[in-house]
Amino acid sequence: HRDLHSFPTRRSSDLSGVVSTVTPNTAVKLWQDQRVALRWIVRKSLAVWIIVIGIVIWLIVSRSSSFLASSNISDVLSDTVVLGLVGVGETFVILSAGIDLSVGSMATLTCVLSAGLINGHASLVAPVILLMAVGGVVLGIAQGLLVAKAGIQPFIVTLTSYFILAGIAYAYTAIPIGSVPDGLSNAFFASLGPIPWFFLITLAVGVILSGLLSRTQIGRAHV
Repeated sequence: HRDLHSFPTRRSSDLSGVVSTVTPNTAVKLWQDQRVALRWIVRKSLAVWIIVIGIVIWLIVSRSSSFLASSNISDVLSDTVVLGLVGVGETFVILSAGIDLSVGSMATLTCVLSAGLINGHASLVAPVILLMAVGGVVLGIAQGLLVAKAGIQPFIVTLTSYFILAGIAYAYTAIPIGSVPDGLSNAFFASLGPIPWFFLITLAVGVILSGLLSRTQIGRAHV
């Protein structure tokens, strides 16, 4: 058998008359470089961002008249705040070999309880928010103890919590009730141009926690 180096050189020229030489060794090197690039994209989790950017570009091209409107951009970014904060928290849970399935029903219960308890009274905003925060901490500690001390799988603990919290929310009310003061709702939708302030806060939280994962000993141990 002949070695790859003994194969004749293949030549191809483009319309401008430029001649390029492509050998089997060059083809193999190109293929290896493509594999390295693909592995780097997968390792850096860039595939998800490439898909998201592709979807955004498609939306811009197909609905350029409405998608780029400042009101629509503000709405889209506002809708990402809750999911973004939940995603940041879930990242740390998953990196520690756990899972939390209760976040959806916890968010639902928090919303209906907050609106029902505040019920338009500005004086109750701070106490209710503090109460919801304490409730979330207590629930998290309880789930953590069941996983760490009782040895129950996180999937079982958080799935059970999901149904319990969803049941409490449904028992409290089956329809939207209560209201929040205009000042609180206006604060949530306050923006810097079309970019909501809460989106910028969420972005800052993500950047800070990303730095903790990449630059601290505890973070690097789990990444």
